[in-house]
Amino acid sequence: MENMRGVLSRVLIFKADSDWLGAERLPGAFAEEGYQVATLAPADDLITKSDFVVKRFKYPSREKLLFLSVFWVLEKWNPDIVIPGDEYAITILQHISEAGFSFPLSLKWKRQAHLIRKSLGNPQFWSVIRSKFEIQRIAAELDILTPENQNVNSIEDIFSYIGKYGYPVVLKKDTSVSGWGTYICRTHDEVIRMYEENGSIVKVNSRYPFLGKLLRGFGRINYWHVVKHFNVQRYIKGIPMTHIFSALNGEIKSQVSARVICNKPPNGPSSVVQFVKNEQIRQVAVKLIRKVGFTGFGCLDFMMEDDTQKIYLLEFNPRPTALCHLAKKVGINLFSAMRDSLTNRVIDEKSEPNKELTIALYPQEIMRDPNSKYVTTCYHDVPYKDNGLMLAISGLISKSQK
Repeated sequence: MENMRGVLSRVLIFKADSDWLGAERLPGAFAEEGYQVATLAPADDLITKSDFVVKRFKYPSREKLLFLSVFWVLEKWNPDIVIPGDEYAITILQHISEAGFSFPLSLKWKRQAHLIRKSLGNPQFWSVIRSKFEIQRIAAELDILTPENQNVNSIEDIFSYIGKYGYPVVLKKDTSVSGWGTYICRTHDEVIRMYEENGSIVKVNSRYPFLGKLLRGFGRINYWHVVKHFNVQRYIKGIPMTHIFSALNGEIKSQVSARVICNKPPNGPSSVVQFVKNEQIRQVAVKLIRKVGFTGFGCLDFMMEDDTQKIYLLEFNPRPTALCHLAKKVGINLFSAMRDSLTNRVIDEKSEPNKELTIALYPQEIMRDPNSKYVTTCYHDVPYKDNGLMLAISGLISKSQK
């Protein structure tokens, strides 16, 4: 697939957190649509092991070099789009783009800052999409159903909320990621223990202190985002739902919903899903993504309440998830839709999945339960065409089962 320059289109996948599973299947998905794929990621990250990566840029060994490294890689690879592979990567790219427009260094830097901005969408809402709390506020403004919730600054505030709504409650950090940093509490003792263990001030990007100080010094860049509070939500008993999509400038180009069958931890990343049709979720996604002007691959998490069948929006993950490449199995291709959008082609995309397919994610499900029935009774998403990734994942599974 060629871009406007008449050469093969290029994508750069940037990862900053090698502990996060989900992005390692992106190179294969992009390569199938004609992209040349490069990565900027830690050397031990699974994504660097994929056979579909044609260029592996070395992640800087010193954090002080991260800022310059990103700009250098963008200049060297000259991608058509940059894809963040995790939450840290999103934050870093956003702040580096702001710095590129602020630093009076060169037109090249501003060009790369513009590329990041084009890849991530409307910068006016960047701080919103990073914040679990702000997304809930925006959703409420759009009359999207969300659980009753309240920002709290102390354990007394939490108990005050519980006095009104009762147990169980969900306590969520603004920086929670796919269940990590989210706690379901059913007793006073659980609330006290959770708050004592997790209620301290958290510097979200403390792993990059030099970059934070550097960017902060040039103004307008709130790199040091300090979390002093939780959001407490009413617990919704029901069926978890997830909705994946690709979007350009706030317009969803391709999307599909899935029912979560298994996940680990109980409120964490999915390991078995079933793709389904859900028009209500589709409409919510279109409304929210248009509002925030998002560009890229993302995921919205919902809960379908058992008693009422009402669907509540829980959070927005502004990055690809482990499901994105799987939508093609039901006739929904997020990657070809993004390709056609970037090259101004007519999108040949089905609006609904062509079947309800149950899929066991690899290696997520076998790591959750080595004896899982889903591994043998439904489609198991093993990357047989990617030998390098297969070998690396096999080592990861062996390590997890020791």
